[in-house]
Amino acid sequence: MAHEQPEPSPLTRTRIALGCPTTAAFAALLGVRYHALYNPERGLCRLPRAARDALAELGVNVPRLECEQAAWIAQRGEQLRAALLENRIAGGRER
Repeated sequence: MAHEQPEPSPLTRTRIALGCPTTAAFAALLGVRYHALYNPERGLCRLPRAARDALAELGVNVPRLECEQAAWIAQRGEQLRAALLENRIAGGRER
């Protein structure tokens, strides 16, 4: 199975829709540090309050964005587990 590029997170799609080509530009726009957006874009933690407040000020439906992000994280986890199981079975390593 070839390595596929994951679908961008809802937060990444929001960043792009707001015209920010990079996470660094997005962080500057929202007035937070780079790592405060890098990790949430990848589904590793929640958005900080300052980022949520700034997004709401820009007209983003933050509760909906957070629900979509949570669903994306769950779906990505399912995909990764399925790929792991497929590789284990295909490689003869099923226990």
